[in-house]
Amino acid sequence: MGSEQSTGTPPPTTARAPPVRSNTIATPEAKSKFTTKITVVSEGKQKEKVVINNDSELSKLKDIPWFFPISGTPQLNNERINSKLVSQLCLRYHSHLTQCADAVAFDQESLAKRVREIDSDVNQVSVMVTEKQKKYDKVAENFQKIDDICQIMQKVESTMISLVPVMEQLNSLLPPEDRLEQVDTGLSATIG
Repeated sequence: MGSEQSTGTPPPTTARAPPVRSNTIATPEAKSKFTTKITVVSEGKQKEKVVINNDSELSKLKDIPWFFPISGTPQLNNERINSKLVSQLCLRYHSHLTQCADAVAFDQESLAKRVREIDSDVNQVSVMVTEKQKKYDKVAENFQKIDDICQIMQKVESTMISLVPVMEQLNSLLPPEDRLEQVDTGLSATIG
């Protein structure tokens, strides 16, 4: 059965005898009549293979060299792969993967250590920035108080300037012996 597939030619077919019914008796002549006929079916028209010469991808595929996995030679005559060599190959691959895993684990450990160091540095910087922010908030609050005090002093100054003429007028209404000395605030020069 496997030989027909490998040669590429279809096997000849034979006509089968119709099933014998249980109520009929098959004679030897009837059996030979059906089994001796051989019918050959023609192969039919073969489709012509379309050859594409201008296809660059097919030409690239044809240019790829043959390669043979593991053994390096084509497997002819049902040769078996040497299990010792495959075992050695697997052991070498295992040791290579182990070395790679060790290297990755070492790198991961060093990275984790470095991340912890950077994290502690960031926490220290964050604490320092928070303290400086608190100091700057206090300084800003003091500047706000200074601005408030300056505004209060300007109000006091404007009030005193407005009171000086009233005081002079009151002082002029008093008898001369009860009059107060003239007050010099020095504010009139700064206002002008």
